[in-house]
Amino acid sequence: RPRKIGASDHAEEAAAPVDAASAPPAIGAGNVIGTIAYVAVIAAAIIGPDSAAANVAPLAVLVGWWIGLPILCLVAGDVMSAINPFQIPAALAERFVGRRLRASAEPPPWMGAALLASFAWFFLAYHTPGSPRALAVYLTAYAVVVVVAALMWGRGWLARREGFAGLSAAVANLSWRSTSRVVPGVAPLMVVWIGTTAFDAVTSTTFWADVVGTSAGWGATSFASIGLLWLVAIVAAAYIGAVKVAGLLGAAGEPPLLRPLGLALVPLAAAWFIAHDITLLMAEGQNLIVLLSDPIGRGWDLFGTIDNTVDFGIVEETWVRWLQLGLLAAGHVLTVVIGHDVALRLRARTAAVQVTWCLAALSAVSFVAAVMLVMG
Repeated sequence: RPRKIGASDHAEEAAAPVDAASAPPAIGAGNVIGTIAYVAVIAAAIIGPDSAAANVAPLAVLVGWWIGLPILCLVAGDVMSAINPFQIPAALAERFVGRRLRASAEPPPWMGAALLASFAWFFLAYHTPGSPRALAVYLTAYAVVVVVAALMWGRGWLARREGFAGLSAAVANLSWRSTSRVVPGVAPLMVVWIGTTAFDAVTSTTFWADVVGTSAGWGATSFASIGLLWLVAIVAAAYIGAVKVAGLLGAAGEPPLLRPLGLALVPLAAAWFIAHDITLLMAEGQNLIVLLSDPIGRGWDLFGTIDNTVDFGIVEETWVRWLQLGLLAAGHVLTVVIGHDVALRLRARTAAVQVTWCLAALSAVSFVAAVMLVMG
């Protein structure tokens, strides 16, 4: 069950610079496996054919990491903390350069959200996201940025503030194996997660097809980049607006709500994401199993799956629609429950109920939008 999170957690989040400079996490076998897997995907993207249909790298990242990680965290807890592929490169870089790059200022609270947004941009806005060569460049650049950030703010930053580490820790708090970890910068992280998922859903509509028209290449990327920013901005404005209205209901001098109520967005964001991408996981997950037998297009059949038939019709099954609806309903209800719990710790009971009503109104609008976009 999600823990009760409130004023004390807000105070802990406010003390984030201490967390960023804390003792770095120990490196274990999981980090070795994660680093090897990350490097192997980059290697496959470089030496294999430059085609998503014959190279395992794009599907390994899109299906295995982007979609699979949050779902796995719901079941198994904070997976990223165990397999973080950047801890070893960061430790090696730290040993080489020492403390010369470390900054005294605290890391920006939006840094993790920006990193997550960059990943979404590559797969949702960039005009050739299926190119293994482009993916190799992006993954390498991402790793360099993350390692430099770790040099500036310490490897403790990697454990809770890097985009996927923060996402993993936040979703893991919903898991039955929850470690009840505070996630600094969770509000902007969830806003980006919801906004990019909503944009992905919008791109499947006839409206978006009319907007893009015959644009291709970097022209299409420009349209998509603007659309992506707009959707994230809309989600941010909706959340900030709801919190500001809720804040007006309290007395002067009471703790602010913008950061702590971000925790209530986690189940809502997870519901949007999983309900939307569960069909992609079902379809392209089958393709991933096929490509694992011949990861770089050499005609291999390592695991005997190369001739497997991919059943794309599974996503049209009625039970899949009910599953999506159930995920959306559960996530939005849990958002109101967690939001109410946070409000009770930051406001008097009457004001907390009013805050909960504001959050319930936001959740209701979100649920309708999710049903229209995700379930189409």
